[in-house]
Amino acid sequence: SGNAHLNSLTGIENIDPSSISQLAIIKNYSLSNCAIENICNYLIDSIGEVEIHLNTQNCNSREEVQENCTEDIYEIDLNSKISIFPNPTTSEFTISGIEGIIDEISIYNKLGQRVIHEIKPGNNIDVSWLPQGLYIVEVVWDGHRVREKLIVQ
Repeated sequence: SGNAHLNSLTGIENIDPSSISQLAIIKNYSLSNCAIENICNYLIDSIGEVEIHLNTQNCNSREEVQENCTEDIYEIDLNSKISIFPNPTTSEFTISGIEGIIDEISIYNKLGQRVIHEIKPGNNIDVSWLPQGLYIVEVVWDGHRVREKLIVQ
């Protein structure tokens, strides 16, 4: 807060978003990019206090930052085709159509909250404990990032 010369948040990119209890990014008049991955993840999962304003464009509100998170952090590869089956599922699903090893998988509920995040998960994912509903599965591998819908029954 109040640093007129701050133009980057890269120094905090290794902070675990789950360790943040409140977030204030205020009066940093040279700061235009707040959409770093851990801040984006905190905003997705946050129930704590968030105050973002009086920075430069793209970093003036929670909504602006989240919009840039979608654009900057979560570039979606629309040309890649993956399959999730069975879909709908009641217990687990399999991911196919990936050449290589899955680096990361995240599953988001309908509120945009990340409910599952696994590193190097393999191709079979257990979702038996999730409530029924619609989810977005985000798969990252070898520079690709793809999202697919999943229904848990």
